[in-house]
Amino acid sequence: MRILYLHRCVGENSEKLLSRFIHSLNCQSLSFSENCILQVVVKGPKQIDWVALEHNLTLSSVYVCDPIQVPDDGYDIAAYARASRLMSDRVTLYLNSFSRFSSPKSLSIMNDSWDNVCSSSLLGCSGAMGRYSRYKLQVGILDKHKTAPFQSWLIYLRSMLREHANPHVRTNGFIAHSDKIAEYFAARKFPQTKLECYEVESGSESLTNFFEQKYLLSLNGIHPLEQPVKGGFRRNSQENLLVLDNQTDHYDSASWINKKLLSMRSYI
Repeated sequence: MRILYLHRCVGENSEKLLSRFIHSLNCQSLSFSENCILQVVVKGPKQIDWVALEHNLTLSSVYVCDPIQVPDDGYDIAAYARASRLMSDRVTLYLNSFSRFSSPKSLSIMNDSWDNVCSSSLLGCSGAMGRYSRYKLQVGILDKHKTAPFQSWLIYLRSMLREHANPHVRTNGFIAHSDKIAEYFAARKFPQTKLECYEVESGSESLTNFFEQKYLLSLNGIHPLEQPVKGGFRRNSQENLLVLDNQTDHYDSASWINKKLLSMRSYI
């Protein structure tokens, strides 16, 4: 399995986030190390200290590939797309700058679980969102405004986002063949706005809907995408997630009532 880690070289916390990811990788109990490689995709103007990075990975037995540099535009989704076009086809775990492994068993569970699904599947490792996508929230707010700009936005949202149940894999951590990701973007332009990212993540022709076989993966095994996972994203203590990120951290630090609101917003 290839681990693609997207390192965004901007902001004061970029090196801290990278170090946190490396620490979580070093803690993995790997029984398949000869098949596990790390591909860092550098997004942004800065260069990383590659010697220091390889030195910090000495506790891990993964093979480190030469980094891929991509422009700092188009959000993380576009970086995934660009990297997938440049890499050879391989089963790939896609992680963004905030992602890290939640458990020393995360990678082993991912690798073992992939052997039990179709090779053209999509596996979500950081949970799912949006039983009703963003439609119910966005359209519900805009429908109260009758001015022309709001109504134009409303018409666009209604054409783009599904009104009915539309669970979709979070792009902070998912597994798929890199050629399938490249195929999805082959007929699409790279997203340049947040709304275009929403379309890729949860629109009618989303990345999730592109795959016929799609599942959620947790510490407890494989689950249907439509089935909310106990201890999954913004549920309970999120104890069964394989991948953590800034959004899971935000939920963990929230008050009891805010946790309820976050969970409701994600699954209504």
